[in-house]
Amino acid sequence: MQVRHRPSFLLSISLLFFLLSMVLAACGGTSTSNSAGSSTATPLKNVSIGLGYIPNIQFAPFYVAQSKGYYKAAGLNVTFHHGFVNDVIGSMVLGHDNFVFATGDEELVARSKNLPVVNVATIYQRYPVSLIVPANSSIQTLADLKGHTIGEPAPYGATHRCRARLCTGNHKGLKRCDC
Repeated sequence: MQVRHRPSFLLSISLLFFLLSMVLAACGGTSTSNSAGSSTATPLKNVSIGLGYIPNIQFAPFYVAQSKGYYKAAGLNVTFHHGFVNDVIGSMVLGHDNFVFATGDEELVARSKNLPVVNVATIYQRYPVSLIVPANSSIQTLADLKGHTIGEPAPYGATHRCRARLCTGNHKGLKRCDC
C-alpha cells in the first residue's frame, strides 16, 4: 500500500496568509519619520474576509491565525463576516469584503457572470466535500443511497452542488428523485 502525504491544511492556510500579507505589503504605506528622526509604527491595514455561513469548524485556520497574532504580525487588522450569503463572491465584488473563502466552482460561476475576480490562493488540493456514513452502515456504494436522505446546510454552496451533481441524471444508478 502506498501512502501519499499532503501538506497540512494549516500549512496551506498559512501560505494563503503569507501571500495575502505580501500582496498587501506591496500596496501598503511606509512608516514615517518625524523631525526628531524617530519613526512611528505603520497602522494596521483593515481587511475583511467573507466566510459565509456561521462561525464553524471549517473556518478554524482563520480563527487560529487571528488568535496567534499572525494577521497583526503581517500588518493586518482582519474582520470576519459570517452569514447566509448565497453569492459570497458577488458580495465581495460589491465591496462588502476584501477577500472571500469560497470554492472553485463558485469562482467559475462568478467568472461566467464576468465578475472581476482572481484566485490568489488555493487551500484544498481536492474538492473538499465528501459523503460520509458510519462504517457499519448498509450504505457502501452510491447506489445504496436510494431511499435515504442526504442532509445539507443550505440550498447553495459546495455541499449543495456536490449533492445536486451526485443526484443529477443517472449517476451510479441514482436519479434526481432518489436523493
